[in-house]
Amino acid sequence: MSVEPTAHDVLSGLGAWLNQHPGNAHFRKIIEEQKSIYVAGTKKQKMNISKAIVEAIYSKEPPGRFLKKCPETGQWKELSTKEVAEKVTQSMSCAARGNL
Repeated sequence: MSVEPTAHDVLSGLGAWLNQHPGNAHFRKIIEEQKSIYVAGTKKQKMNISKAIVEAIYSKEPPGRFLKKCPETGQWKELSTKEVAEKVTQSMSCAARGNL
C-alpha cells in the first residue's frame, strides 16, 4: 500500500533533499538533543532512548511515520518496527561519532 508523506514523517533514502524534509529535520534535532545521554548510557538506557525517539515521531499530530521509497514502484512504504529500530540506532551511532 502506497502512502503520501506528511511533514511529520521521517523519510529514508539517499539524497540531500531528504535533509530538507521537515520530519527529517525534526528527527535530527531529537537525535542531537539525546546524543550526549546516549553516548554515556548503558545498553538498556540506549534502547530506552531509541524507543523514546520513535515514540516522539509517532506521537505527532498527525502521527509521524518512518517511510522508504520502493525503488521498483517509486511509492512510499512504511518501515517495519525492526527497520525503524535499526534506523534510530544507526542515526544515534552516527551522531555519537559526529557524522549526523
